[in-house]
Amino acid sequence: MLKYPFIFLAVLALCQLSCGNAAREAEVAKKFAGWEANGIAKVKVEENGDIYLNHKPTSLEALSEEFARIKKVNGAVWYYRLSQSKAAEASGMAIMKSVAEYKLPVKLCASNDPCRKDFE
Repeated sequence: MLKYPFIFLAVLALCQLSCGNAAREAEVAKKFAGWEANGIAKVKVEENGDIYLNHKPTSLEALSEEFARIKKVNGAVWYYRLSQSKAAEASGMAIMKSVAEYKLPVKLCASNDPCRKDFE
């Protein structure tokens, strides 16, 4: 008889944890959607380390200017880098340093993410 109340309480506790995580994830998604509605800087790094901003070649200096603008409008950065080459990694590190400097929200678009299509 004591087994069943214990199992019920354990399931109830797990449900509450799961619901809490789902609520937090929904809150973060809503917040990120708000940032994206204000403006998105889509940054892509090619295998050779070339940087693109919104489908156009750019420099780290120009990217920094765009990040400053994105910060002012409370926007977000989408970042995509498929290659793990040394050149791409070096550019990626410089970009992430700039993202951190401006304290911008960033969405990492992996090869299987729907946002990846926006970079092709």
